[in-house]
Amino acid sequence: MLKVAVVANCQARPIAFLLENALDNVKVVTTAIVHLLKDDQAEEYEKHFDSADFIITQKIADNYPCQFIQTATLRKKYSHKIIEIPNLFYRGYNPELRYYRIPGQGTLTGPMGDYHNELIFNSWAHGNSVTHTIEHLYDEDMWLAKYSLIPKQSLSELSNREDDLDIEVTDILREKLSIKRLFYTFNHPCLEMLIEVVEKLAVLFSRKRKTSFTVTDVPEPLNQFYLPVNPYAAQIIGFKLENDPVTNCRGLKKDERGKYCHRGFYTVPELVEEFFKNYDENKELIHANLL
Repeated sequence: MLKVAVVANCQARPIAFLLENALDNVKVVTTAIVHLLKDDQAEEYEKHFDSADFIITQKIADNYPCQFIQTATLRKKYSHKIIEIPNLFYRGYNPELRYYRIPGQGTLTGPMGDYHNELIFNSWAHGNSVTHTIEHLYDEDMWLAKYSLIPKQSLSELSNREDDLDIEVTDILREKLSIKRLFYTFNHPCLEMLIEVVEKLAVLFSRKRKTSFTVTDVPEPLNQFYLPVNPYAAQIIGFKLENDPVTNCRGLKKDERGKYCHRGFYTVPELVEEFFKNYDENKELIHANLL
């Protein structure tokens, strides 16, 4: 039985699941989700790293606040065990999505969790109405001037980051990105991309896929948030919009306390309206920190 540890961001759990459930004779001894870790947890995780045959990790920067999980730190202690995989990241389908970080307070949240549509935010910030924003959300000249280079740049960035890794997937992304949707948000890949990583690991580990494993039985693990593919992005990457399984926006609805916590769906106009309400409620925070 091959024992592995997985160190990664939100992609860690689905990769660990696929390794253990799709491949013969693989056991995941721990799944370290990087953004949830603190240095006082080092002993808890290091005992699992010690017992693992391999530590599968995304590249964690030297300045990451949790030191024991930094890739350089792991390499010093476990150099013979480290397998570096890519952080699957691609902005080509919805280049307008981004985070807004409030200094000392984390990420501004809203109806799509941590994700925001920059076009909606900027329209609100400039004092436009909901109606105006909906009408101009897909303004071709504005969109092309701001985002037309992003799909190519994002693919190039992923390729460059893979130069020093043990697993590469840019070639697969480049081959398939115009045929089917491979990302829900820029850092939430579809199941197909996660399986590509695991299949490459299977080759590296000389492990076969279990005959009992069926991809169609596995739900998409990272589709909590999404928007339809931006139509101008689709033109640039050659993606046919009829191949997009997403027609509405998936995000969060408010509960009776006014907190975004229930999974739900919005049409694009409904999402614009909800973002405006959220920004109005947080306008002092936004004006003090983001504008």
